[in-house]
Amino acid sequence: MQDTETYIADTLQLELKRLGMRLNGKIRRDDSATGKVIARHRSATLDELLTTMVQDSDNLIADNLAKTLGGRYFQQPGNFSNGTAAIKAILKDKAQIDLSNAVLADGSGLSRNNRLTAQQMHQVLAYIYQHDNTLGLMKTLPTSGKTGTLRYRQSLRQPPLAGRIEAKSGSLYGTYNLAGFVKTQSGKTLLVVQMVTNYLPEPVDPDAPRVTPPIQAFETTLYEDLYYGRY
Repeated sequence: MQDTETYIADTLQLELKRLGMRLNGKIRRDDSATGKVIARHRSATLDELLTTMVQDSDNLIADNLAKTLGGRYFQQPGNFSNGTAAIKAILKDKAQIDLSNAVLADGSGLSRNNRLTAQQMHQVLAYIYQHDNTLGLMKTLPTSGKTGTLRYRQSLRQPPLAGRIEAKSGSLYGTYNLAGFVKTQSGKTLLVVQMVTNYLPEPVDPDAPRVTPPIQAFETTLYEDLYYGRY
């Protein structure tokens, strides 16, 4: 929100009109702080917001957190431009991850203008894994067959993969991405970045015998091979 004063004024006018009340004069801002607080609302804590965002793939929270980060980091109204710039600057400063040639268009990943390599995402995952005692981010990730967006992901919800993958999914039409961690049969933790693009299968024929979707077969084979160490 770039102009809170105009937004609040417009909202008040609409509500007054809805209630059949006529406004004489203009709504103006008063910074004289002499009034009494009649209501206060606080959002959920950052930990709660992050958990909801990652577990449920909540794009609204992701975009708003990116804008808030940009506003705090640059001390100006937050937007996608300074939000993504702040993400790049913080990763460069704290994790020595250079995303100068990456394109970040928003906070949620909904924009098809986002451009990030698998190697760059792997660097971010590695930093999270190595510093999770401080960051506490891995606990927010969905678990295959158990929680969040991976609870019902058909390719991962059955043994031996159920409960063995903690990852964040990201899907658009024709795109199936996954980034996270696989706990193998031997006890290792593997960092995995899956990026599948231009996946446009033929429409399903309701009269044809039912077959496993190609993306489901691919993911099951890939992650079972990783789980059993067949790589």
